[in-house]
Amino acid sequence: MMAERCCEYPHDSIPAVVFIPWRSDLVFVQDCTGSQGSYISSATKNIQDICAHIFESGKLQSQEDLRVGLIAFRDHPPQDHTYVVKNFGFSSDISKVHKDLAGLYASGGGDGPEAVTAALAEVLHMEWRQHASKMVVLIADAPPHGIGEYGDGEHRSA
Repeated sequence: MMAERCCEYPHDSIPAVVFIPWRSDLVFVQDCTGSQGSYISSATKNIQDICAHIFESGKLQSQEDLRVGLIAFRDHPPQDHTYVVKNFGFSSDISKVHKDLAGLYASGGGDGPEAVTAALAEVLHMEWRQHASKMVVLIADAPPHGIGEYGDGEHRSA
C-alpha cells in the first residue's frame, strides 16, 4: 500500500537526495593543572596527530570541513587564581590550534578534584555547526568537584 501511494506523487514533488559533505566539529578539553606538567606536551602532539590523521583520511573535501576547538581548564579558587576555564573557540586553521596548544602550561590545582564540569559546561556553549558530527575528547587525570572525592571542599574527616 505504501509503495502504491508513493507512485501517485508526481516526479517533481519527490524530494531529491541531497549530498552533505562529511563535516566534523572536534573539541579537546585539556586539564592544565599542576599534575599535567609532563603530559601537556604529549597531549599537544597527540592532538596534532589526530587532526593530521583526519585530514589524511580523505573524507574531507576541504580544510573547513574539520573545525577543532580547544578548552583548557584548571581549578576553582582558592586552589587556582589564573582561570577556571579558557575557551579558544573553533578553528579550521590547525596552525592556530597548534599555537593555542603551545601556549598551555600546567599550574594550580592541588586538591584532587578539578573544574571538569565547568569545562564541560563551556563545551555546551560553543558554536557547533548544525549538520556536523560533534565529538569531545576530555584529557584529564582527576574527577570533578562535587562527587565527594578526597580533597574536595566537601570532604570532612571523621
